[in-house]
Amino acid sequence: MIDRRLRSGAEQPICRRHAVMGELGTPVIIGREAELARVTSLLDRRASGLLVEGTIGIGKSTIVAAAVAQAQARDWTVLQCSPASTETGYAYAGLADLITELPAIPAVQRRALEVATHRADADQPADPHVVAAATVSVLRALAAQKPVLLVVDDVQWLDRETAAVLDFASRRLGGAPVALLVARRAEHAGAPLWGLEEQLWLSGMTEAELYGVVHHQLGRSLPRPVLTRLNAVCQGNPLMAVEMAKGLLPDWLVPPRPLAGDVLLAASAMTSPTVEGLRAALDDDVTAGLEAGELAGLIEVHGNTVTFGHPLFAAVIYGEAPAPRRRAVHRRLAKVESDPRHLALSILGPDESVAQTLENAALDAEPMVAAELLTLSRSRTPSHATAADGRRVVLLAEALFSSGDLHAARELLDEEIPALAAGPLRARALMVRGSIAWHQENGVVAAKLLESALDDAKSDQELTGQLHSKLSVFYSTDCAEAHLHAEAAVSALADSDSLAGALLNLCHTSAQLGLPPRTDLLDRGLADLTSPVPGMWYLAVDSTVDRARHRFATMLARADVASEADLLTHLGEVELVAGNLSAARKYADLATTAAMQLGQQFADRPRRLRAFVHAHAGELNEARQIAEDGADRAEANGDLAIAVGYLSVLAFIAASEADPAAVVGYTGRSRRHLATIGIKDPLGRDDPAIERICALAELDRLAEASAELADFEQRYVRFPRPWMEPVLARARATIAAAHGSSALDVNPRWSRFDQARVLLLRGRLLRRARRPGAAATALTSAEAIFSELTYPVWAAMARAELARVSRRRSAAAQLSQTEQRVADLVVSGMTTKQVAATLFMSPRTVESHVARAYRKLGIHSRAELGRVMAG
Repeated sequence: MIDRRLRSGAEQPICRRHAVMGELGTPVIIGREAELARVTSLLDRRASGLLVEGTIGIGKSTIVAAAVAQAQARDWTVLQCSPASTETGYAYAGLADLITELPAIPAVQRRALEVATHRADADQPADPHVVAAATVSVLRALAAQKPVLLVVDDVQWLDRETAAVLDFASRRLGGAPVALLVARRAEHAGAPLWGLEEQLWLSGMTEAELYGVVHHQLGRSLPRPVLTRLNAVCQGNPLMAVEMAKGLLPDWLVPPRPLAGDVLLAASAMTSPTVEGLRAALDDDVTAGLEAGELAGLIEVHGNTVTFGHPLFAAVIYGEAPAPRRRAVHRRLAKVESDPRHLALSILGPDESVAQTLENAALDAEPMVAAELLTLSRSRTPSHATAADGRRVVLLAEALFSSGDLHAARELLDEEIPALAAGPLRARALMVRGSIAWHQENGVVAAKLLESALDDAKSDQELTGQLHSKLSVFYSTDCAEAHLHAEAAVSALADSDSLAGALLNLCHTSAQLGLPPRTDLLDRGLADLTSPVPGMWYLAVDSTVDRARHRFATMLARADVASEADLLTHLGEVELVAGNLSAARKYADLATTAAMQLGQQFADRPRRLRAFVHAHAGELNEARQIAEDGADRAEANGDLAIAVGYLSVLAFIAASEADPAAVVGYTGRSRRHLATIGIKDPLGRDDPAIERICALAELDRLAEASAELADFEQRYVRFPRPWMEPVLARARATIAAAHGSSALDVNPRWSRFDQARVLLLRGRLLRRARRPGAAATALTSAEAIFSELTYPVWAAMARAELARVSRRRSAAAQLSQTEQRVADLVVSGMTTKQVAATLFMSPRTVESHVARAYRKLGIHSRAELGRVMAG
């Protein structure tokens, strides 16, 4: 098998593992004594981690190889992956390399890992959270036998799914002897990964060390002047030095011709070099320089496009040029390219006008580009320009947040907020920091940060309104307080572009408190909405699935990265309502990964969606595990709104298992949590009444069921939502059945699943009313819809009811008409004398008919007769 490093251009260890080995079998490494000591310390501490960073070719893989050799010499278990740039889009590719053998772990987790790593076939992808939990179980099981070294080289190419799993696992290993070693390229450096606070930066080698590396690798000794030139060009990079010494770049061991040098330097400084761009920048005929570069094998020219033969070539050419030449080239490029980075890199030291130009460019750029421009702007900001630097800090934090790099934004703000002066700028910084806390911590922490910003924002009405609007969402534990903030937001944002979101929040909190619905707010908010707003899901889905699907897909296309997880979850919920399980599952997986990458430890909303998908698909054990764990954890942490979401899944599972007592138990917990929060109308499909009213009636708790039905009817009258209609139909019919009614109609406007549930109940009630023909018709239709939707548990329930109808029909066929009439009255609870009086026959005749019925049906008691006649 070809090593992925050769395909991806990843750096190779600067050592000869098999030719020269130390006493313990470790590779011989030139220099790096201090760095190797850090590796030894990592292994000595066992439960620890180290992030190794440096430029391409600097020797990161050498350090990794040394660590692996040391760990193997100590008889550790080594789990290693070295992803390539071509594999970033392959889900769990890194995890498949890391975990090659599975120890004894729970069956559900084993199955999830096997599916995720393509060791087993499955109709549906694995649940990301179960995969993450399974990885923790594997690491703990292996660490119980002997210490583990987990190595990820070139982590910048690791697929998102594996990165999310390792982020999850790194926080849950506790004191287990698992050491984590990660190598990352300098250009991808940022916040510490996975809690790896200890970092090792690899700097360039000395001239003497480079001499040793080249001599050791190639067996060649370079003259001192050539070595000095090589070191200047490579800046101590051993891989570059070895490749150049091989003759890969022979022309660069002597000073290049000025024309070729200028052309290639300009090309190396451009993001996408073109012949036209080079001509415009250099005001010369660049043909000779380009041809010289082609002859040297450094570049390729295809039409107007100029590309370097290897990424290192551009880096070497740019790095070799003296700083004055680089600045001169950037000055010339700044005149012909709109990229403001050329202007910044053309000057020496701070320059406020350049910093301002970069800031202005960032305001119109995409978040990731804006973050880069603002970082460069801060580097050009004079030290005395504290106000400008503070403004750029906040803009940079906002850009990092919007690009999804919440870790970097959080680190920046935690360092800079204490230095910001009181006022609107600090309020904006606190608003971003609170939004990060909402994603990564909880609503209580988020609300506290935003509350502290209100005083700073009092001179800025729009900013004050934005803070109140966010607080109306973050106060998820106090609906009344959330409502007050929603009112304040609408008042402050009356003439603002942010008004639409505030209007929807106010409509939401008003309805939750049981206040008269403000449909005027809903209409205005939806008409002007340009960004995702919490609570909109409950409202938009009430029109049509197509409208909701289109709205959320449109919003996702223009949303920032920080909003992706919520919008993907909403899209999954829309597809679940539409009965598209595969699409719902896909969005649940995407949302879970997006949430975990934002630093959401539990990704509760996507996980709740995934649990519902499992439950509808008949995977009840998987759904139960997710929902029980989530509900218990949320209740323990005081996140009652999150707990209600998980409890709604558990109530649905109990309904799927025809367990009304369990339904009442779960929905009772939900009702208590909602009362604590102050929510009188949950608005959405987490409403406990959806399953609770019917369950109470089935348990003969008719007074409670009737009272809760009356409350639900009042809520429907006050704020009608289409999803409530089939719930009302089922609840009314179940209660009415206790009084002998079996009437229940189906509305074709309802969702397919709601139609099938109502048909199932209708068939059950008709069977109990001894109308087998009508019952069979309803149940057959219900079973067909459940099967079409691929909801196996519900389809099986419908088939079981059909079997009962068939058994009753079979029993009735064996009896004469008179015997059947007698049997029906007997099982209704009448005594022999009452049956005789009703049918105008003697008690002895009644007893004779009953005895013949017993013989024909092979039974011996009234109880058995009741069961047979009931089906």
